[in-house]
Amino acid sequence: MDQRLGQISSRRWSGHGQICSNHFARDHGFRFRHGGYWWRCNFWGAHSYCNQLIAIGFAPGLCWGWYDDICWGNIVVGMPIDLIGYYYPDQVYTTYTTYDGDEATVYYYALGDGQYKRVTVVDGNVVDVQIVDEIV
Repeated sequence: MDQRLGQISSRRWSGHGQICSNHFARDHGFRFRHGGYWWRCNFWGAHSYCNQLIAIGFAPGLCWGWYDDICWGNIVVGMPIDLIGYYYPDQVYTTYTTYDGDEATVYYYALGDGQYKRVTVVDGNVVDVQIVDEIV
């Protein structure tokens, strides 16, 4: 993984303002424009975010594990909600509930096959992830 991160971070890019622009294609989900190409994940933003987490004291192995997960579109328990936005920029629906007695926010992200990824968040961290057929 360190080799891949080194390759990504050592590249020289032009048009830095285009990194965060996004585009949605029904068959391919969200895309980010960078270097003249459309990418499935905002690798550069996620990389920067993970570096910031490490700088404030998070374990590097944990952060790079999250980075690898989000670059493949996986959301895992414990992941900060802010990191999810680098792969899924917009949720289609948000609601509020309780989770083990704590106030929680539930986000629904559209998947390409008509299903939704339901992500439950407490205090900014993911506590539950499920694939569902409909928004409840």
